[in-house]
Amino acid sequence: QFFYESLRYSFTDVPDDSIVQSLNDLKIIHIYGQLAPLKWQNPQMGVDYKLQQIDESLLRNAAGNIRTIYEQEASADLEEARRILSEASQIIILGFGYAHENMAILDLPQTISSDCQVYGTAYGLIGEERQRAHASLHDPRKVPQKRTVMESGDVDCLMLLRKHFRMK
Repeated sequence: QFFYESLRYSFTDVPDDSIVQSLNDLKIIHIYGQLAPLKWQNPQMGVDYKLQQIDESLLRNAAGNIRTIYEQEASADLEEARRILSEASQIIILGFGYAHENMAILDLPQTISSDCQVYGTAYGLIGEERQRAHASLHDPRKVPQKRTVMESGDVDCLMLLRKHFRMK
């Protein structure tokens, strides 16, 4: 929803269907599921982001779409996420909490190849928390620490992208 609204309000002269197509070209994997598709993702079955009314049917549907950490063992989405991470030459981690359970379910850092460059935000994390997050992203026997950039706690997602990926 953030990407959709950001593109819509930044590129007002671009037709909505072009923005939706651009977003559909991105590979976004919700390894724990998604409550429901958003209206822009599925105009017939999607729900509004700022839903005003919630009924029992919507709640049952949403509950059926969400998986817990313990239900992930056979998830096709999880396997695809691990495969994509293992094949990546560059990984950008935005707004990720680095919780042990999430790192384990994605098999990080073992999944990351030794020649992959990793960038990550640590917004709101203080010194020791940031160091733990950074250490959790690389296996020193496999990935050199210089290939893993963990930003300071005051660098948010947009700032990381602006800092490392400037348009030429």
